[in-house]
Amino acid sequence: MFQNMANLIDHKKAPHVVALEMENGSRVVLLKCKEDGGDDTNPNYFWSGHPVGTDGRHCPFGLVVRNDGRAIGGASLNFMAEGRWTRGQQKPSRDARENVNRSLTRGFIASVLMNQGKETPEHIRSVLEAESGFKVSEGRFTKKDRLRAALCGIRPAFVAAVDCAGLRFAIDVKEVVEKRLKDGFAAVKEGPWDQESQELSVTSALGQSIVHLLKEEGLCLHRPERKGDRR
Repeated sequence: MFQNMANLIDHKKAPHVVALEMENGSRVVLLKCKEDGGDDTNPNYFWSGHPVGTDGRHCPFGLVVRNDGRAIGGASLNFMAEGRWTRGQQKPSRDARENVNRSLTRGFIASVLMNQGKETPEHIRSVLEAESGFKVSEGRFTKKDRLRAALCGIRPAFVAAVDCAGLRFAIDVKEVVEKRLKDGFAAVKEGPWDQESQELSVTSALGQSIVHLLKEEGLCLHRPERKGDRR
């Protein structure tokens, strides 16, 4: 029956956002992505997301739902079946996993069929920003956009979902990096990377990806002037 219903889905008109909640309170927001390497004139799609447990914690392992409603991702399915789960813990029963899988398939297909062609661009954009934690804007991804997203540690599924929606990440590198710095200890400004920048990157525990991003953008780190330092 589910397969027959899945055949009614118009994949191009299918919603970019599918929000589902299980009986145990776990939930997931699935975002529409276009498969890599497919035919651009007749692309295939999948939906992906990171489940949220009953305690509000996000599952680090992603869930993929194919366009026929089949769910892929053993760890994320375990997480949803238990309401909270991590590797090393006892796995939920086979029945519990199958119940979650059926609920996901049923809920996904029903939600997609009900919402085909009904989303607004504003809704899509707001959900993408809320789920990824980064601002998005109109326009297509450039190579520089993709490099910025990679160096900021944005998950591949978010990049695929934003690209599928015909949008791009509008990353303010200075703002992103300063959020990771301790207030008053270091700040970002335009200028060449120097010894002070190198020292601050070490003492601020920044990763090499962020250091590379700053250098690529012509930015550096400096110690802000404090009131007690003024004469």
